[in-house]
Amino acid sequence: MSIAEDQIRTRPNPDCHVCGAQGEPLYQRLRDRLFGVPGEWNLKKCPNPQCGLVWLDPMPIEEDIGKAYLTYFTHPTNEQQNIAYGKWGIFLRQLFKYLKHGFLATRYDYKNGVSIVQRILSYGVYAYPSLATAIRRGVRYVEYMPQGKLLDVGCGDGSYIRYMQELGWDVKGIDFDPEALSNARAKGLFVQLGDLAQQQFPENTFDVITVNHVIEHVPEPLGLLQESQRILKPGGMLMIATPNIASLGHQFFESGWVHLDPPRHLHIFTSSSLVTVVKKVGLQIIECRTLARSSSELLVSRSIRKTGLADLGGRHSLMLRVWANGMEVFEKLFILLKKNSGQEILLIATKENGYEKT
Repeated sequence: MSIAEDQIRTRPNPDCHVCGAQGEPLYQRLRDRLFGVPGEWNLKKCPNPQCGLVWLDPMPIEEDIGKAYLTYFTHPTNEQQNIAYGKWGIFLRQLFKYLKHGFLATRYDYKNGVSIVQRILSYGVYAYPSLATAIRRGVRYVEYMPQGKLLDVGCGDGSYIRYMQELGWDVKGIDFDPEALSNARAKGLFVQLGDLAQQQFPENTFDVITVNHVIEHVPEPLGLLQESQRILKPGGMLMIATPNIASLGHQFFESGWVHLDPPRHLHIFTSSSLVTVVKKVGLQIIECRTLARSSSELLVSRSIRKTGLADLGGRHSLMLRVWANGMEVFEKLFILLKKNSGQEILLIATKENGYEKT
């Protein structure tokens, strides 16, 4: 690929997407620390204390955004993943899956094909809150609904919707990455290329729409939410998870924080800015809270801050692993004192029955 072909073109983006305030410089001349996409990137922050959104300025033009995903992590095939896990890794994953299905049957009513033995054994999961949270996060806090229709926006290689299909959902997925969708189709999944508006789904189609670490990648988050509101059934659920720029992790690692991720993360929200933009489209907030992320992400942020590059698969010393696990525990405890300090925002909203957009 030539330099001209490799270059991502940009457009000015001086104002806040949520409240319209003129942004103030936050970080200058950042590089892609994860996948080596060329270019330097500036981040601005909304000065409005009730908002606090952070965004790229200038921002990649939509036609060139795909260049930032040529080596993205949703590209490995099933065969490549199995080789990476190894035989014991595959066995342990299957064992975890067995217990996970039992837990979901007791917690979220996913009873399809779950034996009594699974249900009994799964009660042990409740003794490990972190494991229970990981399982709940795995279904994105979605309770079972007979014949429910679920759409995953930004489905990547389709791992999530394949899992939800196994649990009984009628699933669809969309993504703008052709290679990731090729991997999804190899799993026999119904997935489509493009953004949400391009799909032209009928109004009131889906019971659940999941937007998991996607809204930060979208040039026009408000447009995504408006279309989600239109195609969501009355009483349906929208689940959004996204990095939290007001997190303790960002405060600690600053420009080295992994979730800045230029140039892929175009908008990085606070809890208040995400609630504001969701309410703008007429959705009712059920829950909005922040969560801690894994110790492995803390190690990546540490690597970026120290070296300028992410160590995505390196071996770490015992001392570093102990430090990272301790930091993860500290973050979870700190959230109890300051609820909006977790590295991830989880927002669940619903479309009220009889709602009409004005």
